[in-house]
Amino acid sequence: MAVANTRYKRTSFEKRVERWNANLVALTSLMGTLNGLLRQTAQVFLILVAVVAVFSPGLLPLVAAVSALLLQIRRA
Repeated sequence: MAVANTRYKRTSFEKRVERWNANLVALTSLMGTLNGLLRQTAQVFLILVAVVAVFSPGLLPLVAAVSALLLQIRRA
């Protein structure tokens, strides 16, 4: 009795889809890392902005605007 070769060969489309999926997973991971880094950076800048506000009261409107922007970034 002869056994037929039932090995499945992937098509080029399936290979391409697997590559897309791998790239999508890598991109999602990268975006998560960048988002975390952005939040940490925003927190550091928020501290620096608070220090500038203490030593330069004349820049208070600019400091308030930057603080509001950085708080929005941290909450996002």
